[in-house]
Amino acid sequence: VHGCYFHHAQCLYRKVQKLGLAKKLKSLVYVPADRVPEAFNLVIRNVAYNADGSEKFAEDSAETKFIAYYFNVCF
Repeated sequence: VHGCYFHHAQCLYRKVQKLGLAKKLKSLVYVPADRVPEAFNLVIRNVAYNADGSEKFAEDSAETKFIAYYFNVCF
């Protein structure tokens, strides 16, 4: 698989914006380096789950797949 990095990054950024993650992910720069994975998990939980613990998105939705992909790529 090959492709243009610019368009891949653009696609990721648009999805991040659609999910409302842009500001939340930018705030991770203020977290100590050893606590970034924990903070990232908190951000994802906040985006992917309702207050009662139920999932906001269907199991096979594009959003759920994107969150899993983003987590795997980052960590």
